Amino acid sequence: MNTEDKNKPLAEEIEIYRKYIDGWIKEHLNEWVVVRLPEKIDFFKSFDDAAEFAINNYGRGPYLIRRIGEPEEIVLSAPSANENW
Repeated sequence: MNTEDKNKPLAEEIEIYRKYIDGWIKEHLNEWVVVRLPEKIDFFKSFDDAAEFAINNYGRGPYLIRRIGEPEEIVLSAPSANENW
């Protein structure tokens, strides 16, 4: 990990996620993973269960919650002022 990454929130948790994702896809596809350093990893069937566990055990964090098999980056775009909903 480079110095720039160490200054980003959750950089180490994301690194762990990327390290193990291929194996997790085989065993935990569509489950939710909670990653918290030092390498504490738990899997859940729903986001609500994962979030409840994380909050109850780690408070406000930091921790990473991701769905196994979903794209790593999700980009949401708001419509421009000229577009109608």
